[in-house]
Amino acid sequence: MNNIALEPDVALTVVNRELTIEEELSIIDFIKKNKKNHAQFEITDSFYVLGRGNIVVGNVVEGTIKVGSFINIDKKDYLVKGLEFVDNIAQKFFRVGLIIDSTDKNLKFRNQLALVF
Repeated sequence: MNNIALEPDVALTVVNRELTIEEELSIIDFIKKNKKNHAQFEITDSFYVLGRGNIVVGNVVEGTIKVGSFINIDKKDYLVKGLEFVDNIAQKFFRVGLIIDSTDKNLKFRNQLALVF
């Protein structure tokens, strides 16, 4: 395996091959250590929607969350593939839904605070 040396503010491009798990973990560690902006997301519920994927529902406590961010839940990092907004005027509440990159249809997250980077 080739070692990947990453420096701050340097883009990494890998062409014509998939990353090894060690390379992916190295990149995630680099992002965690060097990412200046982070957010906190309060998870209230999660569920799976056929054709959409796993959705984590809650509120942004602090910071900004964008598509392409990572959310750390139960010591595992998930890519945020999409953002949804749920608004119920009659019941006077709103929630944010984060569509995360996971193929596990049985993921269940509730009542926890997660770091988004």
